Amino acid sequence: MSLWWRLALFLVLASFVSFNQCAVPSVQHDAPEATRKQSKKFEFEPFRGVPIDPILGFNVTDNTPGNSRFKRAIGRDHALEVLRNAAYFAQEMLGPDGLGRGFAYVKLTIENFGGNQTVAAISTGTQIRLNSMYIENFTGDVKYEFNGIVFHENAKMWLQARQGLAPRWILTGIMDFVRLEGGWPSQRWPKRGSGSRWTNGYAITAFFLEYCSRNKKYFVRELNSMMKRGYSNHYFAQLLGKDVHELWDDYKSLYGTKTAPALSPQQGH
Repeated sequence: MSLWWRLALFLVLASFVSFNQCAVPSVQHDAPEATRKQSKKFEFEPFRGVPIDPILGFNVTDNTPGNSRFKRAIGRDHALEVLRNAAYFAQEMLGPDGLGRGFAYVKLTIENFGGNQTVAAISTGTQIRLNSMYIENFTGDVKYEFNGIVFHENAKMWLQARQGLAPRWILTGIMDFVRLEGGWPSQRWPKRGSGSRWTNGYAITAFFLEYCSRNKKYFVRELNSMMKRGYSNHYFAQLLGKDVHELWDDYKSLYGTKTAPALSPQQGH
C-alpha cells in the first residue's frame, strides 16, 4: 500500500474515533430529590409566566410580636412568595389589553388594627395592610385564608375603574374572582348559584363572573379595561351578546337556584 493510501486510511480512522467519542452521551446524574420534586414549602404553583409589566420590588413588613400566629403558621418568607405570585397573577388576569399599570413595588404590612378582629385587610395604592388580629383569631386553615386575602387585595391594584366610577359590587366581585381563579376561594363562601342578584358583590358576583368567563375566556380582563370609562350593564351585552339579566337567569338555572317571579295581583288565583 502506498504511503498516500496509508495516510488517507489513518485520517479516516481518526475521524471515525473522534466522531464516536463525541456521540457518546454524557452521564446524566439525577438531580437531588428535593430539587426534582416541586417544593412543598408553598402550597401553590409559583408564577412561571412572563410578567406583563415587571414589578421591581416586593416587600413584607412583619410588625407582629415574636409569638404571633402569623410568625408561627405563615412566616415572612411564605408571605413574600405569596405576595409576588398574587401580584403577577392579578396582573395577568386583569392587565388592560396586555399592559400593566407600571407599579414599581408592592408592599405588604402585617400589623394590629387596634384590636379589631373582623377586618381582614385594607389596601391603598400598592400597599396592603393585613390585620394581625384577624389572623390571630381566625378559625380554620389560616395559611390558606392568608393566601386568599393576599390574592383578593392584589386584584384591587389592577382595577381600572377609578374611585366613584364603578359600583362597589362589581369591584369586590372582580377581586373575589381573582381570588377564585387563583385557587384560594374562601372556605366560608356561599355555594355557586347563590344570591338574589348579580349585584350582591364579593363571592356571589365572583361566581357569576366565573360563569360569564366560560363564554369568553378573557371576559373579566376586557370588562376591567372597559371600566376605565365607568361601569355599565351594557358591557355584558357588548362582550357576551346577552343582556346581564339573561345571563343571570341562565346562571341561576344552571345551578337550579332560579326563583320564580312573584305573581302580580292580576295573575294570582
